Amino acid sequence: MLGNRKGLLFFGVFVVLMFCFSLLPQDVHAEVYRVAGNWDQTGTGTIEGESYYDRGTFTIESYIDSTGLEWVTRFSAAGNYSLGGVNYPYNYSITENDLGGPVAVIDNHMTMVLDGITYDLNLLSPDDLILTMKGTETSTGRYFDLEYDANRANSIDTGGSGGGGGCNITAFPVMSVLLLAPLFVLFKK
Repeated sequence: MLGNRKGLLFFGVFVVLMFCFSLLPQDVHAEVYRVAGNWDQTGTGTIEGESYYDRGTFTIESYIDSTGLEWVTRFSAAGNYSLGGVNYPYNYSITENDLGGPVAVIDNHMTMVLDGITYDLNLLSPDDLILTMKGTETSTGRYFDLEYDANRANSIDTGGSGGGGGCNITAFPVMSVLLLAPLFVLFKK
């Protein structure tokens, strides 16, 4: 097919390298963090254009299914917020019944809609997350535009997974060069 030995050698090298690269994972460094736990949070933004500030804690309860996916079943929060310069305490819980079932955390992200407000939660690390709340509250007609920064309140086993499980994939491409040895011996003549 390729009329000379150099061409055949090049083709063999190409095939071996393509095979080796096909075995590499798509994202070696992907980590999946667990959202369950206690979090200290600070929130800022506006509600109907009025300045909003919040400081408190929230707790997220969840379970892990047989595939390793995390499902949030309860969200509880307590603290004090200021709206238009007036301070208010709060203490509430949202259960899976309020949400119509548990909410999945996929690739460190969770989205849910409650009373017209979209909650977007993004885990940045095992101990840091950002939560945004945007939309018009169905029950009151008020527009919310809030962002919360939260840090894990206590150090717990977050069940991080992914990454490589101890497998050193970086050595494989280097070791694959050994697969080329027979080609060099064959075409050395």
